Amino acid sequence: MDTEILTSLCAICNANPPKYRCPRCLARTCSLPCTQRHKQWASCSGRRDPAAYVRKTELQNPALFDRDYNFLSGIERSFERGARITEHIGIPPAAESGIDQPKRGAAALKTAFEAGEVRVMRAPKGMRREKENSTTWNRKRKGVTWTVEWVYSGGERCLERFFETLTLAEAWGQVVAATLKRQRKRKREGDGDGDGEREKEGKEVFIYLHIAHTPGTVKVLAPLQSSVSIKDALRGRTVLEFPTFYAMAQSPGELPRGFALEDVKLEARKRESQAPEAVIEGAKEQQEGSGDPMAPANPEIGEIPTAHSAINAPHLELQRAAVSDSAVEAPAI
Repeated sequence: MDTEILTSLCAICNANPPKYRCPRCLARTCSLPCTQRHKQWASCSGRRDPAAYVRKTELQNPALFDRDYNFLSGIERSFERGARITEHIGIPPAAESGIDQPKRGAAALKTAFEAGEVRVMRAPKGMRREKENSTTWNRKRKGVTWTVEWVYSGGERCLERFFETLTLAEAWGQVVAATLKRQRKRKREGDGDGDGEREKEGKEVFIYLHIAHTPGTVKVLAPLQSSVSIKDALRGRTVLEFPTFYAMAQSPGELPRGFALEDVKLEARKRESQAPEAVIEGAKEQQEGSGDPMAPANPEIGEIPTAHSAINAPHLELQRAAVSDSAVEAPAI
């Protein structure tokens, strides 16, 4: 009796010769029920993998070109089908649905920033500061409700939202009240002590605006009067997403290490930028007075030896000798 080899029969029922081959895993089946059973048992999608490895010798196979063409045509059909479905359901396109569009009130915010002479720099999308920014345009009060960062004793940080006409003293009072409320809640839950916050409430503080994007590791602060409004405090300033105010017990003349006043920092930077120009102008005046283009800038001190001058010293001596010889041997006219 003839017996069929199992490998030449259906991989599912092992009873009938196969008629179909799975495009995904190349399993051979004999009927639709066996094909469905194969997908269920093997968790196979039955779809050809477009990223499957193909040998170099098979790249010129016409069947392979047909396979790639069918794959690209399938993508195109998927887009067309999706467009028809969204149009039938009534879903607006992405450009009209607000995806990656400016937030509501962004135009009014931009106008308010320009009127208040405030330059707002945007952080990259996904950064913490960009996520924390909830500054909005208040349509009822016709003004900006700022997200404000407060940094106080020990480097503690909190974020609150204030309308732009609120004074810094009033805003700081609300920060202290909110912090005390959180402290009392933690104390009722048995975590923390409120003595430090009560001490903060009675202390006099000096308020400073942090100047964003200043070079160096020193934080540059601008002292502010507590009676000015947030809007006036930010006029002519640059902030990163939202302003940062420091509430410190130290006066402007007693800032701790790591902080510097804006005027002092600007004056130091101005002196640094003017120092090279002054040296160059002084050297030019002394060279013009001596008449020797190779003469040092200050004859009493002499040239400052540098690596460049040490290497080029012989060449400078030869140039000076050539200049002097040409001056002596020049014929009289």
